[in-house]
Amino acid sequence: MNYRQIIALVALLASNSMYAQNTLDQALNSIAENNKTLQSANQYVAAKSLEMHTGLTLDNPFVTADYMIGRPVSGGNQLDFMVVQAFDFPSVYSRQSTLADENEAMLSIQLKEIKQNILLEAKTTILEVIHLNKQALIFQERVGSSVKIVANYQLKFDAEDISALELNKAKIQLLNFQSELRKLENEVKMKTQHLTELNGGLELLIDATEYPLHPVVPVFETLEDSIEVNDPRLKELQQQVQIYESTLSLNRALTLPKFEFGYHYQSVLGQTFNGAHIGVSIPLWENKNKVNAANASIQLGMLEVEEHKTEHYYEIKELYQRYENLKQTIDDYTNVLGGIDSEKILLQSLELGELNFISYAIEIQYFYSAKDTLSDLEKEYQLILAQLFKYQL
Repeated sequence: MNYRQIIALVALLASNSMYAQNTLDQALNSIAENNKTLQSANQYVAAKSLEMHTGLTLDNPFVTADYMIGRPVSGGNQLDFMVVQAFDFPSVYSRQSTLADENEAMLSIQLKEIKQNILLEAKTTILEVIHLNKQALIFQERVGSSVKIVANYQLKFDAEDISALELNKAKIQLLNFQSELRKLENEVKMKTQHLTELNGGLELLIDATEYPLHPVVPVFETLEDSIEVNDPRLKELQQQVQIYESTLSLNRALTLPKFEFGYHYQSVLGQTFNGAHIGVSIPLWENKNKVNAANASIQLGMLEVEEHKTEHYYEIKELYQRYENLKQTIDDYTNVLGGIDSEKILLQSLELGELNFISYAIEIQYFYSAKDTLSDLEKEYQLILAQLFKYQL
């Protein structure tokens, strides 16, 4: 392969990768807009946000009226009328509002996590479809070559130049390739149905045969920092600690007295009395141990944050090591398979009679097996990259 051919091949692969990237981006955008789970989650967050900001005002005022008929009649009648407004210690309301804001922030984080998981599932499925499309192309070529071999061997058999065993071997190879091609096409249909489901029932077809361009993978420490900063699960746990701390502040405020202010009117034996009503609660039992419980929850939340950081670090490290191993293995396979066109050479040897079909089938199977292994390694490599860059979804 000369220099110009190499340049042309690189340009072709780059254009195919850009097409696949556009296909991937468009598909993920469509799923983000049409996915029913995401739509339900968005509606749930909107409803819960309204609910969380309900009940943060004063309690309703309370009105009582008592009219009592006296016995004997000379005792006269009595009328009592009272309007009362009860309220907590003033700091309670600001802390309730802060807690509502913290809970709303938690919902947003959880929504982000749901979206990220759905888009990762979609991206993984799309990459699997691209792998199947690539394999289908390979098996279409194998079927085409096998059809020519069978036709040629049929002529040789008719001329009594080869045995029925060799002709049947060629036919069996063709059947195997055709069967594998049908299997691949059926798997593409099933994956497409799953993408359609993720897309809210709207059909989503992926016809790309090259993987999209992926970001440059930085060194482990840099990548791990980026993942941790954007990890929704970590943010969720950290936000839970914030909620516990806001709950602690609220519970402390609730241990303070509650108040009542109002107007009291009373009429007895032709005399009237009216004036202010004042009441105060004595905080003895109602919120007992709530402060201690909130403190305990904060300690638990902080431990969960540290536990997740440790577990997630080693999960990322394992993925990164798999990425490095796969990259090296793929490079090794590519160097070996790209060094010589074994398929073409073996086919020429078969056509020239230098190999019988049985020898050809054995030799070509080594080459096909290596190419299929490389294709599987490339798919696994792409799926690992999808997981490593999940935080960008």
